[in-house]
Amino acid sequence: MYKTTLTVCASKIIQDVTSNAVSIIDVFEEFNAPGLPFVIPGLSILWTIEREAVDPPTLVGHIRILQEQELGIYPVNIDFKGSLRTRSILVIRGLVIAHLSDLKIEFKLNEELITTLSLPIKTTPHLALGHVGHY
Repeated sequence: MYKTTLTVCASKIIQDVTSNAVSIIDVFEEFNAPGLPFVIPGLSILWTIEREAVDPPTLVGHIRILQEQELGIYPVNIDFKGSLRTRSILVIRGLVIAHLSDLKIEFKLNEELITTLSLPIKTTPHLALGHVGHY
């Protein structure tokens, strides 16, 4: 049985090729928009998955982005490469947000929903006016 151990959204997620270490920069917990619509210039998604030894080591997954409608569905080839844990990093450039509803991210393996992540969208009009102060 497959299990998600971590999902994170950030502006950048970097995996070092020599050490295999992951760096996560500017984690997104919510989005504060000066108005609608607005563009998220870069959205990186980290998905860490575990399996049991009897589970197949390769499979196809999908990451689906929704906000009142489907904004995109992205295939993810999962390969555990002999391990019981793996990770996948998806990078999306230029995601347009048109509504105040939450940005929902679904993680599926073999068409089965494994987990979801929800990020609130809020408007903060004073950001557009260049207001400086405590928020």
